[in-house]
Amino acid sequence: IITTKRGIIMEFNWYRKELKDKYNILQKLKRTVIDKEELEKICDTMKVIEICLSKERVPGEIEILLEEDYLELTKTKFIWPYIKNIANIKNNYIPSFSSDETILSKKDILDLLHEFFRNGTTKEIYDLFCKIYRENKKNIHFLDSPEVSFTGETIYLEYFKKTYIQVFKRYSFEDLNTFAHEFGHAIEFNMNFQNNLFRDLNVYVEIISIFFELICNEYFVKGEFTRPAIITGYSTLDEHLENAKNLKNEFVLLNAISITKYENRLQLRSNIDTLVENLSKDDISSIMYLKPGRDYIYVFAFLVATNLFMIYKMDRDKAFYLVNKIINLNGELSCEEYFHELEKLELLDANKAQDYTNFIHNRSRKLK
Repeated sequence: IITTKRGIIMEFNWYRKELKDKYNILQKLKRTVIDKEELEKICDTMKVIEICLSKERVPGEIEILLEEDYLELTKTKFIWPYIKNIANIKNNYIPSFSSDETILSKKDILDLLHEFFRNGTTKEIYDLFCKIYRENKKNIHFLDSPEVSFTGETIYLEYFKKTYIQVFKRYSFEDLNTFAHEFGHAIEFNMNFQNNLFRDLNVYVEIISIFFELICNEYFVKGEFTRPAIITGYSTLDEHLENAKNLKNEFVLLNAISITKYENRLQLRSNIDTLVENLSKDDISSIMYLKPGRDYIYVFAFLVATNLFMIYKMDRDKAFYLVNKIINLNGELSCEEYFHELEKLELLDANKAQDYTNFIHNRSRKLK
């Protein structure tokens, strides 16, 4: 399936033809296959390709954005208090260091990724990384990017066991972390592909990838990339905390337009109209620019990933034991049941996210 660091599905170009070819193959197979399990896998893979070949509908009006965010985000309202906890984290340190201008080639990045996965993860994960890389080398692209709000995508076609990764250049050390993020998706999908992660369980799809992003950056803090790694670590933290604050503000608006189970979408739209009439032009412009709802799954994933990170710093084996537990959770669980499984693993502690924030701030203060 497709996933991005900024939650946007885009129209692909470089592997669009291959996806269409694969779709045609599956259409023919669908007519002849009898085995129920294989047929289900074919249908699921076709659905993935359909999503990848379609364009995302980007809300152009505040009313549409609020309606879509309300309908999507209120499905998991039990998560809101945890996102509010992230929004409340103390983030009052503003660094004085200059921006990172590290430029890495694709070869540089792939060499560094091999080093990180070999020395910073487990043998099982390193071997799987090598396998994914070896079997999908032609499907890994590092591209000059237009003005886009996201940095990478990963597609996994279960029926063909094929992985596609593309990363858009930011001409900074962040490019390496983006590749680690996308390979985090690839590792999760190849270990235990759960199609429901892109349906009912979508809010959990970024947990593993953000964890790999954080520990990859951490691995390179010591050595020749100390400065860019510290700068990138701080900017990543700051982005997640700011996104949490924006979401907390949007929750206020979504609560203001809420409807009861006895009311329909007409009432929801009426509530939205009333709210919009009372918003200033600046408020509307800010919401349309920030689009907080698209960061929802990333902020929650950041909470879980920082809990895993703090464990990783103390006990690497335990951290990867928990990573495996998450990857192998039952994909047939309801969204709330899945959430309770994360609770049982004790990975929803906002204090750990605060500890992570303090850890990044203290190290950033030492950079001159």
